[in-house]
Amino acid sequence: MVTFRSKAEELWLAVFLAYFSMANAGLVLAGYALLLLYSAAVVIPRLRDPPRVSRADSVLLVLLGVLPHVLLLASRVGSAHSLHAYLFACASAVIEEIFYRGFLLQRIGLPLQALVFMYSHISATDPVFLVYSSLLAPHYFLIGLAAGLLAERMGFEGSSVFHSVYNVVASSYYLRLDIPTLSAIIASDLLLLALIMVYLKLPSFKIDFLQV
Repeated sequence: MVTFRSKAEELWLAVFLAYFSMANAGLVLAGYALLLLYSAAVVIPRLRDPPRVSRADSVLLVLLGVLPHVLLLASRVGSAHSLHAYLFACASAVIEEIFYRGFLLQRIGLPLQALVFMYSHISATDPVFLVYSSLLAPHYFLIGLAAGLLAERMGFEGSSVFHSVYNVVASSYYLRLDIPTLSAIIASDLLLLALIMVYLKLPSFKIDFLQV
């Protein structure tokens, strides 16, 4: 029996392309609103169990969100502090996690959802930003993989914590864009992936060190 949800799930590519077009046309908030409404329609009916995030996981997710930025300290060229930027960084991260990891991860698998996530960050309307975002494409792909691995274990709620922290910290500073910086970004992403895989390989009965 074909349900409304199953029909809606088949429209994900059209919704993604509409979101991508709106974001590149400067209608960023409208694009995220579309993504949120669609994600709510296809993800909320699936929710059955409570989030699979322990207190130890929560601490780790925050640390994982901060660590890559620590490794980029030498490449920073200035700081930026804006409440609006922080709020948007957090909200956009949660919306993306609901769509990419809450829905698309189960729909098309880990590598492909990371690829779609990467393409969503390509700026196609401005030649300069097209070059910059294309140079950062491997970074976005690796972050998509990292968030996907976390979501496979902890659900999109867990990956949302990681992504929100990552985005908020990233919104607080500027980086120079050169070959050494790009290399440092990719190196920090690979280290992040390695740490996540090590943590996820730990025995399922690992002690919650915050338990009292």
